[in-house]
Amino acid sequence: MPAPCWADNPSWYAVFEVVWDGPIRHQAEEIAWGAFMPEDELVGVLDEWAFAPDGLEAFRRYLARGR
Repeated sequence: MPAPCWADNPSWYAVFEVVWDGPIRHQAEEIAWGAFMPEDELVGVLDEWAFAPDGLEAFRRYLARGR
């Protein structure tokens, strides 16, 4: 059985909800693509798209807790 992804990348992180009606400007050196996705669409691509391991783990824990 493989080790969980956080075993190789121990880190502390938090998830916040933000309401913003202004423009979002991604930093081109760090973000390849970004846009709003409804939660159900995001869940639909979790196993297809590449995500940063810590962000993916945080989102999976969020889903497991019942949102």
